[in-house]
Amino acid sequence: MISDDFEFYHDQSGLLDSKENFIRNIPNLCNMNYKPTRVLVDGSMEVFPLYSKGELYGAIQKGVHEFYGEEPGKPKYLTSTAKFSHVWILEKDQWKLKRVLSYDHKSPGK
Repeated sequence: MISDDFEFYHDQSGLLDSKENFIRNIPNLCNMNYKPTRVLVDGSMEVFPLYSKGELYGAIQKGVHEFYGEEPGKPKYLTSTAKFSHVWILEKDQWKLKRVLSYDHKSPGK
């Protein structure tokens, strides 16, 4: 699902410049004292096809997602909201995630 030529740009934690670095850092992205969940904001998703000489080769996906925390004995609570943009590329007839932008992170009430 992830392209070998992968880059992840994050406005708070910086750049992960390869598929290997991203996979290696997944535990750090989720190293929290609660269980995080991500929810797409209804109606925020947009997808734009990418063509070269009339042939579909990729797509840009963008939207807004909310992050929630879950802890035993507590109601689920909003931790932040952010925007995302993804570049998906068709590689050998399979969709692969090639570029990720995660930005404009905001805490509730800001």
